[in-house]
Amino acid sequence: MKNTKRGSAGGQKMAIIQKEQAKQRIDEYNKHPNICMCCGKSILAQYGKHLSDFKRRKFCSRKCSSFYNKKYLKRKTKTNNVIDSQSFISKIPDDKIIMIFNDSKSLKDFGEKLGYKKLQYRNKSVCNKLKSLGLNINDFRIREDADIINKTKDEIFKKYSNWQTSRSKIQSHARSTYECSDKPKKCIICGYDKHYEVAHIKSVSSFNGNCLVSEINHINNLMALCPNHHWEYDNNNLDVKPYLSKID
Repeated sequence: MKNTKRGSAGGQKMAIIQKEQAKQRIDEYNKHPNICMCCGKSILAQYGKHLSDFKRRKFCSRKCSSFYNKKYLKRKTKTNNVIDSQSFISKIPDDKIIMIFNDSKSLKDFGEKLGYKKLQYRNKSVCNKLKSLGLNINDFRIREDADIINKTKDEIFKKYSNWQTSRSKIQSHARSTYECSDKPKKCIICGYDKHYEVAHIKSVSSFNGNCLVSEINHINNLMALCPNHHWEYDNNNLDVKPYLSKID
């Protein structure tokens, strides 16, 4: 006859011992269990369940947890990441805003001088205030670009802590340069115009560290490609030379 009993005798005996030890630990915990922070009831552990789950509990039920949190904990309200985004800038004198605007090199610099934690281009209260003073928040984009183009490739990569940030700064400027040009805003290969990416004809890595960003991102070194053709070009699966002659 086949032995239908699973596991060895030693394994079965060990399982019994482990169950007995688990039961003892639960009994020991239940002598001094956690107390519910809401109703004061003991949070007793149950056999067959993980003891650690009961040790972590602070409430005996979800109902107690919900009641306690609503009564004693202040609910976090969604706030903008600026100090009083609707009225803060209106409290600053106009002449001071104009002075800070003219002295700031970037939007981040401008926001910090005004007291904002993180100022964004789409902040309506700031945009409207600047517009009423004859100023344009987008002027900071031009200033930031001017600061980048006068730096070398090595200076950009030394300024920022990681490679990806440095590369993104160069790519962002390349995109801005291309969008301001009269070059076609569509893929030069397939003509797709719903979305295009700006690619470097001569790769950024091909330039030495002493080259200025203005040289790397010169309009003659930029082209528009759809995501698929951009990937093919970056992976050396696409020759763009025949297409470049058509747009020059």
